[in-house]
Amino acid sequence: MKHPELVKRPSYKTTTMLTNIASVEANRRYVETDMNRCFLLKDLQDPALDTLEHKRAREIDAILGPKSSPDPAADIVFDLHNTTANSGFLLLMAPQALHRKDCCPPPTVISHHCRSFLCCPG
Repeated sequence: MKHPELVKRPSYKTTTMLTNIASVEANRRYVETDMNRCFLLKDLQDPALDTLEHKRAREIDAILGPKSSPDPAADIVFDLHNTTANSGFLLLMAPQALHRKDCCPPPTVISHHCRSFLCCPG
């Protein structure tokens, strides 16, 4: 990351990381396995899955999770991607991801001409 300080705020802790470092160095989307498919709980717990991406997924899970924990280290994770498609700005998430009774009502995704925005009223 060139400027991780740009996302730092005094009111919360922010951690930035390059996740698939090997693919960045190889200038490819992934090296052995699509990393987006490596974060199922059963895959994170399977040591027989030993591709670069599976190993890195377990490292990330140890930092941000663990996913199996009722109290993971991270409250929310934003996974930023680049793409070859002209998708504009896009935010995809499960509706329950931000819905916590102590936080806000369920978020609404508003889509407008290939641009989607997340609105979390409250």
